[in-house]
Amino acid sequence: MGIDLKRRLISLALVFVLIVSSIALIEIVVPVKASPKTIYVDDDNVSGPWDGTPEHPYQNITSGLEHATAHDTIFVYNGTYYERVRIERESIMLLGENRSYTIIDGGGTGVVVDITASNTTVSGFTVQNGSSGIMAHGADNINIRDNVVVYNGWMGIY
Repeated sequence: MGIDLKRRLISLALVFVLIVSSIALIEIVVPVKASPKTIYVDDDNVSGPWDGTPEHPYQNITSGLEHATAHDTIFVYNGTYYERVRIERESIMLLGENRSYTIIDGGGTGVVVDITASNTTVSGFTVQNGSSGIMAHGADNINIRDNVVVYNGWMGIY
């Protein structure tokens, strides 16, 4: 066997090894769909930590919504939540522990629960003290059920 033939075979073998090594190093990206989770909110957790778990719930509904993704449930324990809530993410379920004791209070102004995302559920709350209680606009498939909507100046549910 001549020296040129040996060099060619060695070169071919090296190229083969490089190609196989390169293929092994290619990262295959497979999209992973996150599973829906339940995020917890409790106004009694005043000192933290806050991570949305049952042991360390967020202190307000807005924080729970900020950490939610599509198909998540935000479970709100009994209490009075002095805030105006805006649901902007699709496919969110906002559930109160008990409609008589889980209160969202708008402080006398604005829309208390403003829904702009489709496939949303709001259930189990007393919604009070806003210019409007619950307003859904620019969204489809909104489910508002088992709520008490009171003391809202302009309109209860729009």
